[in-house]
Amino acid sequence: MFPSFLKRWLFGDNYASLFAEAPHPAERLIPPELRPYLENHNWRNLRYPPYQEGYPGKVTGEWLMRHYQRKLIDRIAGSIGLPKDEYQRYVEPILINFAELAHLLPASENHHHAGPGGLLRHSLEVANLTLDGCLTTAFDTAETPARRSTRRWRWNVAGVAAGLLHDAGKALTDLRATDFEGKLEWSPEQETLHQWAVRHKLDRYFLHWNAQRHEKHIQASVALVSTLIPAEARAWIQGGGRDIYDALLDAIAGNANRAPLTELVRRSDSASVRRDLLKGPSHAGGGDTGVPVIRLVSDAMLRLLGTGRWTVNVPGSRVWVATDGVYIAWHSAAEEIVSLLVKDGIVAIPRSPETLLAILADHGLAERRDDGDLYWLVTPQALCRNGKGPALRCLKLSSPDVLFPHVPVPPPTSILLGKEGEQVELIAPNEKSPFDRERPVSAPTAVAAQGPAAAKPQPPRQPEPAPEAEQSGISVPRMPTE
Repeated sequence: MFPSFLKRWLFGDNYASLFAEAPHPAERLIPPELRPYLENHNWRNLRYPPYQEGYPGKVTGEWLMRHYQRKLIDRIAGSIGLPKDEYQRYVEPILINFAELAHLLPASENHHHAGPGGLLRHSLEVANLTLDGCLTTAFDTAETPARRSTRRWRWNVAGVAAGLLHDAGKALTDLRATDFEGKLEWSPEQETLHQWAVRHKLDRYFLHWNAQRHEKHIQASVALVSTLIPAEARAWIQGGGRDIYDALLDAIAGNANRAPLTELVRRSDSASVRRDLLKGPSHAGGGDTGVPVIRLVSDAMLRLLGTGRWTVNVPGSRVWVATDGVYIAWHSAAEEIVSLLVKDGIVAIPRSPETLLAILADHGLAERRDDGDLYWLVTPQALCRNGKGPALRCLKLSSPDVLFPHVPVPPPTSILLGKEGEQVELIAPNEKSPFDRERPVSAPTAVAAQGPAAAKPQPPRQPEPAPEAEQSGISVPRMPTE
């Protein structure tokens, strides 16, 4: 079931209206004498397993994309480097065709992006990340400057198309869309979901997952290229060289080669999946009754960081990146997370920072100390005066990817870790003696945990190199959060 507050959180207020305007076929099965007892006409509570919610069919995929994935498509338009007329001619038709195919389909039944619109969201994320890689990859080092210029924009478009279409075949092989009774079935080879729903006057369509579907979508995704990429765009890509088009097909198929574009799509796919799974289960099946705390909290953290309300490694920051991981000053951070979610209308969220922290740790997003304590005492160098500063009670993330799924982790700062008298110095690279104080020669340094016996820290992730000036004057923005 999709409670109203989850619809608002996932899609905004307009999404809820889509369901309100699409009456459910099961409503006519409710005996008149029962209807007065159903709160908000919640007919789903009448049986187990509950009826599927279904998906509104009388709205186009393009409309859904432009309303609910606007930031992702704007990011492609702003980064790809094509003049507006060429972008509208060669790229927009691919986006629209794919959105009509994907509509509100999930990307998987119980794995990543398993909610409504998951396939479209995942594919746009992969397209964006692949484009980022294309902007910093030298595909044609042996070509002349004029030839590189001709081919560069085609590589960018090929990257977007390959990322977008890598899972397109799932609409054909992984599931079936039917009417409520299961008598009418959508044929994706013949028409879009919207066209099919309108033709049969269906307010909603319902999904059924196919058995033994694993990886069957790969060949179907390649076969859809000629349908989803218009002939004019295919001809334009091949105008830079047949090898670019072949690389696009190989990347969609995920062929076992080390070709740059194939590797970019593979890594981008993994990054998108990993980010979604870090949020916890999506409860897309409709039968879950719990509040998805992990997804709500991780999404709120990304929003707070993405909007600039949370800063990194400066006085007043909630987020502190050290050589051994990422810390969050938790009490203030938890209050801001809860405040943001309550403002969104999500009131069924634990309010206690300790309760939220325990939930995050139980689901593997927060790391415990060796003694089992959830709080890490962190004294950042930026807050120190004369070698002393306040110790912040912090959550330590299990992975930097929780907060930085698609962008380089910021450079680390030096910190003191632990309580006074037992502090360990974690010195950031290029920071020499950052703590201006007298300290015994035997005091431990550069240890990435709560005590001297802890394991060695992992080296920080380094940011990817920026694109060369002669290749592109485009600044690549961060992946937006929804």
